[in-house]
Amino acid sequence: MTSEVAALIVHFQRADLTEAIVSDLLSLAPTRLAAVVVIDNGSPEPWQPPPPLLDAAHRAQVDLRCVRSDHPGGFAMAVNAARRHTDAAVLALVNNDVRLTGDPFPALLSRLATGAALVGPRITFPDGRYQLSWGRDLSLAEERRERRRFHAQHRGEQGPADRDVPDARPVDWVSGAFLCISARAFDMVGGLDEGFTFYYEDVDLCRRLRTAGAAVWYEPAAVVQHALNATHTDVSTAGAGSAAALRLMRARAAGHVRYYARHNGVGATLTVCGWETARTLRTAHLRSLTQTGALLSSVWAAAGTPALTAGRGSGAGGPLR
Repeated sequence: MTSEVAALIVHFQRADLTEAIVSDLLSLAPTRLAAVVVIDNGSPEPWQPPPPLLDAAHRAQVDLRCVRSDHPGGFAMAVNAARRHTDAAVLALVNNDVRLTGDPFPALLSRLATGAALVGPRITFPDGRYQLSWGRDLSLAEERRERRRFHAQHRGEQGPADRDVPDARPVDWVSGAFLCISARAFDMVGGLDEGFTFYYEDVDLCRRLRTAGAAVWYEPAAVVQHALNATHTDVSTAGAGSAAALRLMRARAAGHVRYYARHNGVGATLTVCGWETARTLRTAHLRSLTQTGALLSSVWAAAGTPALTAGRGSGAGGPLR
């Protein structure tokens, strides 16, 4: 199979993680790769590939480049910027806290070749436990079930057996920690919606693709490891009232409401606004009054998201078949 994949990696601060996943890609999947595009998302210390990685890329005949953004943007904005630096037929969205223990691309590319527009692998924690890798469209009821599963996994429990399935299948969404999407499909729906900062952009992308007539698949024959939230260690060390924690909470809450406003109607959106307002008020003692007001403002502003706006542009642009 010829080189046809561009891996898009968003980098912020954790150079050790970025260098590890780039090394994995170059050593385990060089025949699949046309390019690895790392977008430095406004890191305080600008990142460039160290000489050993440049040498490895040269030997593998892979175009390794780092694109610098002077000001941090959201994950969606960074991925869209990285996409503009490649003309590969397939885009691999790769979190920098992912590691490869084998080449995931043969199975993923084969699934794309059979008609899928987007496909995700089986994802595990570093200890080998299954990590939630796919699911059903978010609704009020489904999200409550999903949160219980998510918290159970964070307590160290095994993933639900009905999700860790051995066979490939069409699904509603796959995790954005690692996925492959045809560049044509990505462009057709306008890329990732830059109104999402750090959360919900993956489930939104999958839902917009399916609305446009495209197929989203889960392919467990491909496996990657994901150290969930490894890039957010500054939040846990700085505390709940830190600027980093506030930025992530604001992004998660606004993204939550934005997703519902786009896809689930007024009633569900107002319910989610209520959930996020209550959550913010329960933890208000950790923040100043100004910070709490900013969080609440973000939540209710997101409720006005136009339901038919897709991606950066004017919409899906037509069906994908």
